[in-house]
Amino acid sequence: MYITSGPNSPAYANDPKYKKYTQQVEKCLNSFDNVHEWADFISFLKQLLKTLEAYKQFKEIPRKLIVAKRLSQCLNPALPTGVHQRALDVYTHIMEVLGSEGLQRDLALWSSGLFPFFEYAATSVKPTLLGLFDTHYLPLQGGLRPAMKAFILALLPGLEEETGEFFDKVLNLLDRLSGTVSPSFFLQNVWLIMLTSPSARGTSINYLSRRLPRLKADEDIASFVGRDIGLMTRAISAALEDDDSLVRRGALDILLQSLPLDNIAVKSAPAADREILMKAATSVVLRRDLALNRRLYSWVLGPDDNSQQQMTYLKTYALNLLTSTLKDEMLHPSAEYSPSRPFKIFISLLDKWEIGSLLTETLVFDAFKALRSSIKDGSDLGEDMVMTASTLYEAIEPHSLWKEFLNAVMADVLSEKGCSEGIVMVRHILVKYHTHDEEIETIHLPVVFAAILETLTFCLQHNPSRIPTASTLESFGLLQDIWKRIRIIHLKERPRLNVQDTGTPSDNGAYSFACTFYSNEKHSETLTTRKSSSMPLVTVFNDLITLSMSIAAALQDEQAESIATREAFIHALDIMAQLAQQLQLTSSEPLIISWNPAEWLSTVLGCIRSKTVNFSAVDIVVSTLTDHIYSDKFGQWCVTLVKL
Repeated sequence: MYITSGPNSPAYANDPKYKKYTQQVEKCLNSFDNVHEWADFISFLKQLLKTLEAYKQFKEIPRKLIVAKRLSQCLNPALPTGVHQRALDVYTHIMEVLGSEGLQRDLALWSSGLFPFFEYAATSVKPTLLGLFDTHYLPLQGGLRPAMKAFILALLPGLEEETGEFFDKVLNLLDRLSGTVSPSFFLQNVWLIMLTSPSARGTSINYLSRRLPRLKADEDIASFVGRDIGLMTRAISAALEDDDSLVRRGALDILLQSLPLDNIAVKSAPAADREILMKAATSVVLRRDLALNRRLYSWVLGPDDNSQQQMTYLKTYALNLLTSTLKDEMLHPSAEYSPSRPFKIFISLLDKWEIGSLLTETLVFDAFKALRSSIKDGSDLGEDMVMTASTLYEAIEPHSLWKEFLNAVMADVLSEKGCSEGIVMVRHILVKYHTHDEEIETIHLPVVFAAILETLTFCLQHNPSRIPTASTLESFGLLQDIWKRIRIIHLKERPRLNVQDTGTPSDNGAYSFACTFYSNEKHSETLTTRKSSSMPLVTVFNDLITLSMSIAAALQDEQAESIATREAFIHALDIMAQLAQQLQLTSSEPLIISWNPAEWLSTVLGCIRSKTVNFSAVDIVVSTLTDHIYSDKFGQWCVTLVKL
């Protein structure tokens, strides 16, 4: 079938010489069926070129579809270089005959063989091919737009090695190709190549690293790449998750060079694009490659070497994005990745203190919340998630961990709404993932225990209606869970404060001390100014006395919610009894406690007469009194100061 596309083709069809020309081309094409050896290819190409040269007055190639197909076959990488050179000679003649107009008309037809060939072309024939592109393709200017992606993809293999013979020539050709259209249109095709052709990502990055501008914070890359940077962020994200470490490294270098987090283009980009970029960038830590990690840290922390400046940069430009990205993936895992992926990224980021300390503050509670939810779902990956949760608990620096846990618990205890989510979560983590850790058990748990007890005592003393709430019962449960993991000796003195906090009065209450120790915000002015003994053990015992009296008084009110109040009373006396028991077993020095035993005894015994008290409550009262509080042995360590 004769295919026409040129304006003069109908006239050629009626020309006797053109008919003869067509017959000669057909005869030559038919001879291709007898080609078996490489020498046959050369003979075929010689004859084809001779035929075309004999009729070069015609600006049309007869049977061009078949001619293009045969020429493409002659560029098979398995054939010798001599065959390739002869084929390129034919291509050159055809393009000279067609001119720019004819080439643009049939651009896809003739390019289908040339574009894929460059990657495999021998060194001796590459100059011919590059010359052909330079001479015949570049003059098409805007006419190259339909083939731009394929043309760039064809040239990129020339940027494989910086020391390669044709590196500079190809780079120059790409620059001139970019000049035929707008830079933004050219780069859009580069982004598409990075997204759709993984094998070309490395060479694409080699080009971009040399041509994307180095930007300051107030310089907008949009003027170079266009207003829609969504395609760019997705392309770079694909490179960041590529299996080739050099590609990932190059992609991070581009982020550092042209897309710093403080840049106006990044800050003004849609949230979805920014999260895609951050998600891909942070994934490099899973590769356990120090070179990748260093680049990521530089991108997230900024160019300054000073730790404080780095943390300021992180807080200003990256922390919210980093937190929201990981949190979103934790709470809404993608089927594309393992559910444990964001948690493992979090764990890896903890290795960099400047990142880990701040990220712990904003993410740790949500991370454990998501882990608990995932494990509850009972998926096949439950065991992996349990292991991940345990690893996360052990990986976080204890001071940072318990700072946030105390914050979560205090928010619930001080809340008038009876919230208990934070308390329940901390209980779950402590029971499920805590193993022996000397720092936690000798420093953090005693501080947290005393602070929670003081706060709970204060709240229930001033608002007895909160005694039967779920928050109160969960608080008692947490206190008992902590008590099982600490020794009384670690309640005899407070841990040392940081140098900047050494001016804090030694008689501050347990809550105030804990807030200072962890640098937490103080949410209760009354608790903050409360004074107590500098020995936590004395404060704890006095708080237990006050707490048990408050609950006992509430229990005598027959209108109270008896079951929950009774349970709280049992918890308070149980902890008090355990403390007294440990004192009897371990203490060797007298303990000075400020209390009124008669008043306490009268209040506690008074609740026994209440109809709301059952046998369990009576039993705990009697055993606490006879076995611990009023035992002869306990009296050896307690000097009672009666309040007048």
